[in-house]
Order: sequence, then C-alpha cells, then structure tokens
Amino acid sequence: MPANETDATRGIAGGKPSDIDRATGQPTASAPAKPSGDRTQQAAAPSSSPIGPNKAGDKSDAYANAAIKLVTEFQAKGTTYGPQTDRTKDGSRNPDFMTDDSECDCTKFVLRALLNADNINYNTGTWAGLRVPAFGGADLKDVTAVPGMNTVIDRLVTANKAEPIRLLQDSQKDIPTVFPRVGDLMFWGGHVAIVTEVSGSDINAKMSFAQFGAKAFAHHYRGLPLKGFERDKTYGSGGFKGFWTPCQ
Repeated sequence: MPANETDATRGIAGGKPSDIDRATGQPTASAPAKPSGDRTQQAAAPSSSPIGPNKAGDKSDAYANAAIKLVTEFQAKGTTYGPQTDRTKDGSRNPDFMTDDSECDCTKFVLRALLNADNINYNTGTWAGLRVPAFGGADLKDVTAVPGMNTVIDRLVTANKAEPIRLLQDSQKDIPTVFPRVGDLMFWGGHVAIVTEVSGSDINAKMSFAQFGAKAFAHHYRGLPLKGFERDKTYGSGGFKGFWTPCQ
C-alpha cells in the first residue's frame, strides 16, 4: 500500500541508453555476445544520449521522459509525501488527488506520468471515470494503489492483453535472465516506479528509474547495478517483484 512504501535519500550518477530490445526484453543483436564460461564480460561503451530514440508505436521513451519531467516539477514545487485520502469517509482518494501538487505518493506519480505521456487530461475537477491506456484502459479508480495495479495486470494477462510481471531472481549469482526495458513499471510489494534508462546486457547491466517515495519524495535514481537488485531493500517496501511493460 502507498502508506508503507519506503525510499532512499541518495542518487547515483551514471547510466546510458538501453541496448535491450524493448519488444522482447532480450539483448539486441548489437549487444556483446557472452563468451562460453565467461560471466563477467564488460558492459557496452557509454553514450551521451540519456534515452534512446522512440520506435514507431512504442511509448516506452514517452513514459520514461514523462516520469523524469514529473520529478523535476514536483521537486520545484516542494511536493511532499502523502496518500491524499479522505479519512472521514471510507479512506478513498480525495476528489482532487490527481491534480493537487501539495502531496504525492508512488502510485499517483506513476499514474500522472503515464497519463501525461498518453495526453490524457485529468485536470477535470474529478478523477471519476478516467481511463488509463497503459493499464489496458482500466478505470483509474482500480489502479490507485499497488494491489489494484497487480489485480488489473493479472486480468490483462489472463485476457492475453499484456505480459506478466517479469521476476528478477538470483542476479547476484549469474547473468540476470530478466532485464528491464525503458518505460517499464517496477514493482515492489508496496511500491511502484518507472524505468528511465537501461545499459548493458550482462551481469554488469545498470538501470535508472524515477519514483516518488516517503523519504526522498520525487527522485531520479541513476546507474544502479541490476546485479543483486532484488535483494536491495533501499528503494521500496514489500520485496522487489519485477518489471512490467505497460500496454502500448
């Protein structure tokens, strides 16, 4: 739940464009091949471009750029952490929670970034009835918390309209079998963020992501090693669950 999410107060410089195929999540043809028996090959050479070019019909870069922009906006406004729920009633979100910039939490941050990238106007005085294309057109009320997002994803997977969340396991021991894609959502048990950059296709791969958390508020973490990431409890609560590619 949003109230349980945690964050860190540090950012790490670095990061470079993705050489992971965003359609498959696998290394591109240009990614360095892994020699037999070699589990420590070096990552690809860095590039000055923060995010790779858009592909036709692919909104991955748009989602990433919208998240980065939102971090800057919230930082400039001094937005603090808060779930913006009406505790005098049933604990549901306030009518203006999508547009009130005084407070934010992880799910509101992600929803705002996704809707901004899809040019959906949520500044209507109410968020009732809004649909979220990135979640297959789900009603916004169904995805205002991490458990609700997971329920919608399960429903989309069952209907063959989306891929399941890709689990990251044992990346400390071997080359990770799962890689993030730019624009992916990252899920913890009680937290969600957006991948903004990916570099490398081996055990030295790194990623960057944007999020809103309880401690650092709006923040863009850069150049974090994928190796062992699922064991790091710094960025979100409930254990890291994996990556999910939004509906395009």
